This record gives sequence, structure tokens and C-alpha cells, in this order.
Amino acid sequence: MRAGPGCAGAPLTTPNRSPSVKHTLSLRGLAPSVLVAVCAAFAGSAQAQSAQNDNATTLRVKATISDKCRVSSGASDIAWTIDPADTALSTSPTAVVKFKCTKDAGFSVKLDNGTAQSVQRKLTRNGGGEITYTLLRDVPTQAKGLGFGTGKDIEVGLRATVTPAQYQDAASGLYEDSVLVVIEP
Repeated sequence: MRAGPGCAGAPLTTPNRSPSVKHTLSLRGLAPSVLVAVCAAFAGSAQAQSAQNDNATTLRVKATISDKCRVSSGASDIAWTIDPADTALSTSPTAVVKFKCTKDAGFSVKLDNGTAQSVQRKLTRNGGGEITYTLLRDVPTQAKGLGFGTGKDIEVGLRATVTPAQYQDAASGLYEDSVLVVIEP
């Protein structure tokens, strides 16, 4: 259906809060007196809208949610007793780090090189001695953040392994290292 001419030959549109939505009114077949009344009504409405725009403005409200991760429960220590007479690979119990990240945000779990700050991780004993070990990281329970609400924790397991060659001739005592676990979005 085509719109007929409006007042002064232009199509008539009704004012709307959304400038992209316009309604076209067909005036075809209206009596001249009705046509004059409709034109007057629309002219007054357009003037009121124009006056409103002169003393009003639109305020846009925006919020940006940042990508963030927080450790919600740090890992307990990885600790186990190694029998030097054992000839099998010694694997520690798994320690679990729990953390939360912004919903749908990707993240990475990074481990520093520990106290030795070398390519090989080393457990050292007070008074001398060291044992080279490997720190293994499990795949996190989720691939993306779940948000910060209750029950939204993501878990990653960590465990250490020591080969018999490293511990069979080691002196008795406590060997330890300290590794920083960093969760980044």
C-alpha cells in the first residue's frame, strides 16, 4: 500500500521515541475539512517534539565488565613420603587450586620455575642436597570462566613426580620448593 501525499505534499509521519520507526498515514479519500484537521494535528505534534528536543538530551548508560580471575581456594601443599628403596616413579597426591573467572572469559594457568628459578624444578634440603622433580598440571575442569557466584569454582589439579634416580641416593630430610601458581584471564 502506498502512502498518499500529506500536508504540503509530504507523507505524514507520527512522532515516535525511536527516530528509525515512522508510521505513514494515507490521506487519500479524506474530505478536505478532515485533511486540514489532520494536517494541523500533525504540525502541532511535530512542533511539540521539536521543542522537546531543544530542552532535552539522551543520557547513555554503559558498563564494561572486565576479564578477571581470582583464586578462591589456594592449593594445599603437595607433600608425600618417598621410600629411597622403592624403584618405581614416585608421584605425589594431587593438590587442587580453585579459582573463579569472569563468565565466558578464557584463562591460563601458569606455574613459575620455583625457588631454583631454573628450567629443572628442584626440591632442596636445608643443609644441602637437592632432588629434581616434575610438576604436572591437570586440565582445568572448565575451559572458560563461569562467573563469581556461589558454586562457580573452576579446579585445576597439580601433582609432582620424582624418578628413582633422583631420590635413591638422597640424604634423609625434608626437601622443598615453592612454586607460584598464576591464573590469568
